Parts: sequence; structure tokens; C-alpha cells
Amino acid sequence: MVARKTHADAAHTGGIQGLARRFLYWWRCLLTLLVERTVASARTLRSRAAVGTTEPLRRPLVVWLGTIAILIGAIAGVALASPGTARESAVLGGVTAVIWALLRLLIMQLGARGALARDTAAIRGAWGLGSVAWLLGITPELRVLAWAVSGLLTGYALRRLGADGRQVRVSVGIAWGAQAVVTVGIWIARNAIVAVLLSR
Repeated sequence: MVARKTHADAAHTGGIQGLARRFLYWWRCLLTLLVERTVASARTLRSRAAVGTTEPLRRPLVVWLGTIAILIGAIAGVALASPGTARESAVLGGVTAVIWALLRLLIMQLGARGALARDTAAIRGAWGLGSVAWLLGITPELRVLAWAVSGLLTGYALRRLGADGRQVRVSVGIAWGAQAVVTVGIWIARNAIVAVLLSR
């Protein structure tokens, strides 16, 4: 019985390792594609900046690739997590990451002012480029890193698209700051409830 159980455990571990290897292979392929597309768009953007056109970065392809990156990061976190509590946490973290990504785009569009408010294509393009960072969001620690990098990339893209520096700081600051405030608030409230329950 012990031998059978050990053999089953080994087979299960081998299956997980094979799945992880296949995922990492496709992850590298998609990351390479995203980087190539982003670099090509940035080069085209710089070459056309003198004539005042910024269409390359606004193409729907950037938004589409950013959305795929968010979903892959969320799914990968679940696929690579150990069964049990870790996987449940990964599901919650992935769903939360997707929801907040959409909310950040909505907040940026609603909070935009001036010329940026009339240029929703620029906001979507910058959001798509920033979302590429979420390919890394497969663990709680990497999700924090992806969150920060995505903010920096989004701000960079908006500036390259001609948005005023103050507009960029306000737009990105509100969108990313709202998530930070809500997340910290939930963490404080949850720990306060636990502390009250333990003190009884």
C-alpha cells in the first residue's frame, strides 16, 4: 500500500512538473512576442513623433496583448500553486488582479482631465502596454512587483503619447493609489477583526 501511494505521489509530482515546464515554455514565447511588439511600437512612435502622430501605440493589438498577459498571469498562478489552501489563495489573487486591472482602466478614463480626457485611445493603449507586466504576476510577491511595474509603464506610455506630466501623475496616481488604499484598508480591517476575535 505504501509502495502504491509513493508511486502515485511520484506520478502526480511528475505531472505537475511537466505542466510547469510546458507553461514556462509558452510563457517565454508569449513574453518574447509582447516584447517584440512593444519595442516595434515604441520605435515607430519615436520615428513619427516629429510629425505629431502617435497611432502605433494606440492600435488595438497592444490592448489585446495586455489583456492576454493579465489572464495568463492569473491562470499561471493557479496552475503552479500547490493543491489546497495555496491554490485557493492563488484563485482569489488571480481574480482580484483581473478585476483591479479593469477597474484601473475605468478609473483612468473617468479621472482623466483636459486633452487626456478626450483621448481615450491613448489611455487604453497605455493601459495595454502597462498590463504586459502582469505576465509576472504568478505569486503574491510577483503581483506586487507587476503592479508597480505596470504603473511605471503606463505612465511612460502616456508621456510618450504626449500627455502632460501632471495629467499623467494624477491619472496613474489615482488609479494605482485607489487600489493601494483599498488593499491596505482591507488588510487592516481583516487583522483588526482577527485581533478582536482572539482577545475574546
